[in-house]
Amino acid sequence: MNTPEISILTPVWNGMPYLQECVESVLSQPFQNWEMLISDDGSTDSSREYLAKLDDPRIKVIIQEENLGIFGNLNYLAKLANAPLSYILCQDDYFFEGGLDKVMQCWAKQPAEIGAIRFNHGEIDLAKNRFVRKQRQMLPAVITPSNSALHFYVFGNLLSNLSNNSLRTHLIEDVGGFDQEFPYAGDFEFWTRLGSEASIRFEDQFVTYIRRHPNTASNLLNKRGELVPQLHRIVQRLGPKITGAPTLLMRWHATSFYDSPHRYLGVRIAALGRKMGYLGVVTSNAAKNPWFMGRLGCWLVFFVTSGGRFHQATSAGMVLRKYRGTAVAATESLQHSFQKHVPDPAETNAS
Repeated sequence: MNTPEISILTPVWNGMPYLQECVESVLSQPFQNWEMLISDDGSTDSSREYLAKLDDPRIKVIIQEENLGIFGNLNYLAKLANAPLSYILCQDDYFFEGGLDKVMQCWAKQPAEIGAIRFNHGEIDLAKNRFVRKQRQMLPAVITPSNSALHFYVFGNLLSNLSNNSLRTHLIEDVGGFDQEFPYAGDFEFWTRLGSEASIRFEDQFVTYIRRHPNTASNLLNKRGELVPQLHRIVQRLGPKITGAPTLLMRWHATSFYDSPHRYLGVRIAALGRKMGYLGVVTSNAAKNPWFMGRLGCWLVFFVTSGGRFHQATSAGMVLRKYRGTAVAATESLQHSFQKHVPDPAETNAS
């Protein structure tokens, strides 16, 4: 049996009825030199029964006795991968016809410094959010280790859904894997570390279908604001790599982008007569994070930006123009500590 050229990593938890379509999309690809590693993380639906019937030798199914969580499951799968390249394909999603061929053709043209490719990036032109559409003018085709912290700070999780992404397999272990201390923002946190070690390319080609339905993880998680303190920790890591100490411009943009939309959600939840817990999480985290505008300042930004719906592109452009050069020097000075990935006291306080 040939050594596979790419490993498809598929974590599973209660994946039916979509899991079958996911697997069959891999089997039907014209490109066939792959392996598919599937790890079931304690499913209670019919996922295990379906997986037990798969008999293609290129598909390896692992049944976990204890739930690892999606990021622990991905770390587990990465250690089993035999190919130099990996593609993360979540259970709800599937490859378009010929999608895997496009992935391999794209990788064949990449220099060694490209560590990950974010496919389906053409979706930004279709986004309802105006700030997302503006990324077309502000975001380069490749972000490098010297400027990745700046771009992640400004735009957040640029790689979006896990099923958009392919990467060099060894980098998962090299950068320390997905951190399970970030169960709600683990992908964002992981890409910020990978971006400090290797360049990331953005490709418009659509290679996978990303399914939206009520039971996706993004809908089931963060019901009580669990994501918010993890975003604050990530901002506190990225900020010093750009400009040593917080500035008014940096604080304004972080507040507009990371705080105001969650504050808006918290206000809506409270207005519907539900508990104030979500808004309380947003307010308390912003109050103690020096990269944000403070308790009263966050409300000011909230009203000026209409809950983060306006003016984000303006502050993003100003941050990029002002700090594009200084971010390189700051990144180099903090490279050693970031590689060690040791949280500082400020991170602990933010959680």
